[in-house]
Amino acid sequence: MKTLLLIAAGLSLIGWAAHTFLGTKEFLSTKVSSTAKILNNWYQSYCAWHLITIDLLMFTIGFSLLAFTDLVETKSDILNFLGVWMIGWAVAWITTLAFSKEGRVQLRKLHQWMIFLILAGCSFWAAVLNT
Repeated sequence: MKTLLLIAAGLSLIGWAAHTFLGTKEFLSTKVSSTAKILNNWYQSYCAWHLITIDLLMFTIGFSLLAFTDLVETKSDILNFLGVWMIGWAVAWITTLAFSKEGRVQLRKLHQWMIFLILAGCSFWAAVLNT
């Protein structure tokens, strides 16, 4: 179980670092100075961008705490919750891309949804091993 949690924590940490440092720089390059409405939409997207940054950081902290401490007695319940949360992110990615015109092509290029499914799998598998 500990190995799975370390894999999940490591992947989450890599995802957080890539999202924070590489992705933010790339995202900021898309800023356009246009109408107030377009600028408002850009800022909404930028704020939403940081929601996943926080989630990835919290996943890293959560998996690390579960791997290295006994602060929580019901590890399986928390691992199942985290797994469902990550499946939610994967479904959101897949659904958003599947229903947009160019999204089906992007689905094969943007692999973030796969990372969430791998993390969910690690989480569920660790929960089973913990019982």
